[in-house]
Amino acid sequence: MQSTPRGGVNAALAVTEKKRGTRLDWTCEYTKDWAKNAASYDIVVTTDEGIESAVATWSPASDPASGLAASTAIPTSKIHTVDIRVSGTDEPLAITTMR
Repeated sequence: MQSTPRGGVNAALAVTEKKRGTRLDWTCEYTKDWAKNAASYDIVVTTDEGIESAVATWSPASDPASGLAASTAIPTSKIHTVDIRVSGTDEPLAITTMR
């Protein structure tokens, strides 16, 4: 995943197409003090139509966070971006553009 100018996290993402949607597996390292102390994070999928769906929420209990996984019914072919945000905000900290 590409860090955004605000930063705070470095993340690696694997996207796997499944029969009934998409599986996301990721790891996350918190690179700034405020990022380690955030209450929670969301991983958000945005479709080609601009519809956003938070598919998972987690707390930064360990650094780095590994073994994080979630699934969505959204087909991989319909996903435009996947990003990580502090929960309740709309500013991506790290993002992957699928195409």
